[in-house]
Amino acid sequence: MHARRPSFTLDGRPRSLLRQIAEVALDIRKASETVLQHKQDCIEIDKRASTVSGLLSQLENTEIVEKQAMKDELSKLLWTFYSAHTLVMTCQRSGIVTMLVCSPPCKLSKQLSDLLDQLVAHVNAIIAVIVNSTLPKRYYHLGTY
Repeated sequence: MHARRPSFTLDGRPRSLLRQIAEVALDIRKASETVLQHKQDCIEIDKRASTVSGLLSQLENTEIVEKQAMKDELSKLLWTFYSAHTLVMTCQRSGIVTMLVCSPPCKLSKQLSDLLDQLVAHVNAIIAVIVNSTLPKRYYHLGTY
């Protein structure tokens, strides 16, 4: 929440009520935009999590999920999904009042953005495991060309 502004200007003149109302309205607008951004970020997390989950379900009952590298990456992804769930629940609980008292108000946005980046990194790592597991192994013998 923004600190209540003084009723007087620096030179001691009273600030107009209209000016004070306009400033508070601007604070409300900024907070509302933050809430809307959080909502959009949460929707994006939901879309990505659903897409990743759908794609990974195709790997069920395949040999690749038994590979240690895949298990390691899937475990990391699972923890990221737990974090995503926690942040989305925070968004759900965070109404405009919470955003007005949040300090700093952009902290949740940064956490949501970081989480989206983590999802991308984990998916890329899983893709790398799949590609490395499906490409034929090439053996190069030293001295034979």
